[in-house]
Amino acid sequence: MLLNPFHLHQPKSLSEAAQALKDHKGAKLLAGGTFLINQLKQLKKKGLKTPKEIISLNGIKEMKGFEQNKDTLIIKSLTTIAELVDDKDLFFLRTASQNIATTPIRNMATLGGNLTCRYTWSEMPAVMIAYDAVLHFMGTSGFAEKISAEDFFNNNARTSNILTHISIKKNAVHQFSYQRVRKTLHLDVPILTVCIKAECDKKIFSNVRVVINSGTHFAQRDKILEEFLNGIGVSDTNLIKDALENLDNNIVTNMSNDYKIHMQRICIKNALIDIIQQANS
Repeated sequence: MLLNPFHLHQPKSLSEAAQALKDHKGAKLLAGGTFLINQLKQLKKKGLKTPKEIISLNGIKEMKGFEQNKDTLIIKSLTTIAELVDDKDLFFLRTASQNIATTPIRNMATLGGNLTCRYTWSEMPAVMIAYDAVLHFMGTSGFAEKISAEDFFNNNARTSNILTHISIKKNAVHQFSYQRVRKTLHLDVPILTVCIKAECDKKIFSNVRVVINSGTHFAQRDKILEEFLNGIGVSDTNLIKDALENLDNNIVTNMSNDYKIHMQRICIKNALIDIIQQANS
């Protein structure tokens, strides 16, 4: 399908991109292009208005790659999903990344695009919330802004700024499990994801984060389950049984059907088993 005509801007720096966004109200940002191009096709198919101005970020080198120091990991927003899969040091991102779409799409799609596309089922928001990531934006005024991933998605992922990078504090030794349920055998889009991150020093759960993405709402923490797990021993005989009795009912009611409710419990159970095995290894 041919797209409606638009003017493509190709800035070479963040400042140029911010200026272009300021000059062209209603312009859309193009990162890897996999989400935006599909959106433009769908809008045209429905006979709806499409943006006249597209700002491609692909030529901005300062928005690509990784940086890290003693305490913080920085991932630039134009880092591709394929690069996250290939980096062995980012095991917590690799687990989620390798499930996203196909190899050709992973070679194009970016972390920033996955986080700001506003599709509720996208994979990376749950992982970012689990790791208490901070999202860094450049506004049209040129000033940097930052917001926690949790707050960003609690606000329905709304922004008119450019996501430049994501920062994550390096954690102590910890365990992480990522579970997902795909829509169908032939459509590998998740209808449910569960992320659990925990520290299990001395075989005791601490600093637990449980994040659920129901696919119909943005990812959110189950703080009731987190509170239950903190302080529990990994060898507690009734741990999993009792955990499944301490779920946030508000999240459960966000599930669109009984199948999702059932699979949420299965995913939490499998994630806890995974965490316990890691802690005991």
